[in-house]
Amino acid sequence: FYALRIANMILGRLGMMGRLGETVREARGLAYGISSDLDAGIGAGPWSVRAGVNPTNIDAAIDGIKEVLHRFRDGGVTAEELDRAKRFSVGSMALQLETNDGVAGAIADMVLYGLGLDYIDRYPAIVEGLTLDEVNQAASTHLPRFEETVVAVCGPPAA
Repeated sequence: FYALRIANMILGRLGMMGRLGETVREARGLAYGISSDLDAGIGAGPWSVRAGVNPTNIDAAIDGIKEVLHRFRDGGVTAEELDRAKRFSVGSMALQLETNDGVAGAIADMVLYGLGLDYIDRYPAIVEGLTLDEVNQAASTHLPRFEETVVAVCGPPAA
């Protein structure tokens, strides 16, 4: 799970520094915003990509997303991307614990998933211990090929 979560951060949770943001938004200017989300709970869940796109750019944006997903799944992540995602993940945990809501959510997760009450103390070591091979294996195993996905487009048609 942790390797998959880090892979998702690299793909699209690091904002414009993620692969999707760098390519589809920054380099090609095809989206107002773009991100990926891994909805993993006790059971399996979807790995999704969301983008705000001008209706005239939908096809080009989908093509850009497809390219990023293929490169990501088949080519893997770099050591630099992994290091950045690890730092972001550990830092995000610390920020989450700054609010009562965040603390309550962390405790609920520890109980729900049987992580143990020392999970917060162990979390940095868990994340730092992830290897490049583990993250790349998780991405190539669990990220489906684009042809195996569902694409949903909502909004007004292009003028």
